[in-house]
Amino acid sequence: MTLNAEYQMHRDKMKCSIETERLVLFPYTKENLNLFNTDLEAFEREFGVSYRGEELDHLLTGFLKKLVQEIAEDEENYLFFTEFLIVLKDSDRIIGSIDYKYVPRDGTTEVGYGLNPAYWGNGYMTEALTAFLEFGKSLGIKRVLADTEKSNTASQRVLQKCGFTFLKEEKNLWWERNMAFPYKIKQLPEVSLELKDTEWPYNGINAERNISRAIVVDDEGLFWFVRAFRNDHFGYSVFMETSGGGVEPGESNDEAIVRELKEELGAETEIICKIGVVSDYYNLLQRHNQNNYYLCRAKSFGEKHLMPDEIEDFHLTSVRCTYEEAVAEYEKRAVTRFGRLVAARELPILKRAGEILGIENN
Repeated sequence: MTLNAEYQMHRDKMKCSIETERLVLFPYTKENLNLFNTDLEAFEREFGVSYRGEELDHLLTGFLKKLVQEIAEDEENYLFFTEFLIVLKDSDRIIGSIDYKYVPRDGTTEVGYGLNPAYWGNGYMTEALTAFLEFGKSLGIKRVLADTEKSNTASQRVLQKCGFTFLKEEKNLWWERNMAFPYKIKQLPEVSLELKDTEWPYNGINAERNISRAIVVDDEGLFWFVRAFRNDHFGYSVFMETSGGGVEPGESNDEAIVRELKEELGAETEIICKIGVVSDYYNLLQRHNQNNYYLCRAKSFGEKHLMPDEIEDFHLTSVRCTYEEAVAEYEKRAVTRFGRLVAARELPILKRAGEILGIENN
């Protein structure tokens, strides 16, 4: 390690510190914050660091003076709301800070961070936030919110790299990260596929359907599908496929998938991202389907609301399995007459979901 000529970091004095490959994060306590506020040079000597963080303007200094009082009033929980200084190991410089903004409410809190612009573009904040979220998980935090200005695309990329998904738009953009969710989401381009049935002669298309479907994952990392029993043109068959259905008039594709998952799986879900669109043409049925595929997280399960034909004709049931088991079932079905039509549509989508979740490497 190359150390700053003037400073040498004293990590043994940095209580509750978090260490990454390139950084050390350590919190303000009542004692060290009093020292920082009254004698910055003494603080730097005490911890062997040099301050190169956010500008100490009247707003920040006022906040830090108020923070001393807040810590004194709730020392037991101060790690949930104090600032953590971000120190660059190779120069012992404080280059920014990160914090949870309040003690969790029903497991939810908010994160904030800042970095000296001179250090932007090096991945430091992504590295710091990743470690800080893991630290928060050890404190029992279950859900983290964050907001960014609409024009701050750099901060939005940091959040996305750290597994945050878009929540809502108000004055700012709001994001969330569910800490219980076992996967780190990768941002990948949407898939676009077109499949044509060659098994039967083309007789034209007399029906168009807009459908929303989803790969559903729960907080234990398991996948949810539906299984149906069907007696159709191909004979009696049992098959597994993604949950979903037709988009109703006046309904968006996003609204349709949330509704369908509640009806078929009894699942309260949130959309992680759209995986892509698969257009398929069934010559035998003279039908063109536009399948909008989503990746969704199941937050909870309750009562299903199945249609009569789904109960009486299809005997629709839920399937919960590992990713590997799902892939194996689709690959097995890909060699059957009816199964290959569904597998051709859904196996690429399932594998794309695996890439987004970091299960598949390519």
